[in-house]
Amino acid sequence: MRQTNQRGIAIAPILFIVAILAALVSAIAAGSGSFNGDTSAVKIKAQATAILGYVNELQIGVDRVMSRCPDTEISLANSVDSGYPENPLAPADKSCHVFDVNGGGVLFKEPPPDVDLTAVPESLRHYFIHTYAEILGFGNRVVGSNIGRELVIVLPGLKKELCLKINDMVGVTMESGDVPNGWNMWAGKEHSYWGGTNGYHVPCGSGPNFGKPTCCIKIVGDEPTPAMIGSYAVFHVLHVR
Repeated sequence: MRQTNQRGIAIAPILFIVAILAALVSAIAAGSGSFNGDTSAVKIKAQATAILGYVNELQIGVDRVMSRCPDTEISLANSVDSGYPENPLAPADKSCHVFDVNGGGVLFKEPPPDVDLTAVPESLRHYFIHTYAEILGFGNRVVGSNIGRELVIVLPGLKKELCLKINDMVGVTMESGDVPNGWNMWAGKEHSYWGGTNGYHVPCGSGPNFGKPTCCIKIVGDEPTPAMIGSYAVFHVLHVR
């Protein structure tokens, strides 16, 4: 009888240790889930910061060029992407070239490599800078519509979470539980202020965000690049015409 009691006393500490270990495992698992969630949020914020950082660099370069050049003489031609045509009106000294040390002094970059752009075909997984957009809500307008193309930078194919973070950082609010809707967002490589006045109408939603110069939109249709419909794209107006 005495021997049985001693065994019971010996087992009790073991059961206590097992219970402590189980509690620790549970706590570590819960903490790991929280840590993973925090890591994802930090990564998304870093991606949004990188994208907006490049947009800001490009804005500084465009402003530098615009301080001495009329917009008809701006050139986006560069040594990285041959898809951007040379502006026949740009000065030979390249003082109006955004991507040249004599002009804007900006480097032509691709999106951060860890940004998931698989929502669109590979050919669209780039920054696009062009003058084929009339961002609705500001600029030259006649009967509610713009008559002057803006110079914009666009990045299509973003995931919703990244789009929401970008909008949060630039002060664009949600509409109907999602990012603002937009349409007519063209993905191309053109600068042609010398060849036309009308472009594709692009809004930043239809509510309080309408007319904001930086906006991440959900493309809902009626736009010239069908492969982008249903995806998310961020745009920024570099120059208002």
